[in-house]
Amino acid sequence: MTKIALAGHRHLTPETAELVDEAIRDELPRLVQGSHRDIVGITCLAPGAQLLLARAVADLGGELEVVVPTANYEEQLPGGSRAEYQSLLAHSRRLHRLPAAESDEAAYREANYFMLLLADRLLAVWDGTNPHGTDATAALVSAARARGLPLTVVWPPGAKRSGQRHSSSRTSADR
Repeated sequence: MTKIALAGHRHLTPETAELVDEAIRDELPRLVQGSHRDIVGITCLAPGAQLLLARAVADLGGELEVVVPTANYEEQLPGGSRAEYQSLLAHSRRLHRLPAAESDEAAYREANYFMLLLADRLLAVWDGTNPHGTDATAALVSAARARGLPLTVVWPPGAKRSGQRHSSSRTSADR
């Protein structure tokens, strides 16, 4: 089994969500030795890229391990992502409930780092901004690099975050 922490930006344009979905479905099979069923995606099922990544893992026949950052996590999700969250949560093989009482940045950061502890590698949908870790995805990429965890970054040509004027394209693997 290859255990892959799944991370990425929450706010993607609809066009970017389509580009990212296609790119991760191309990339995931390259990250495992053996069958697609050997993939275990580790995720908090956060809106945006994490839901796209988790759905791709499930559709390929892989399994999910879900990290729930707080007791009231689902209540904090935007209404539009709750149905997908519940569907993927039902598909999970294992659930990790963290003890944080409050849904805040510290709880989400702790959940992200917990995912890295469980993983063999990180797959991140990241535009490369804030490389010193000032947003959640950048911080997780930095932490993976610091641990020496294999990292694959996906950011397809033409992709952009909601509210962003321009972006770079990238798909890279650091070994």
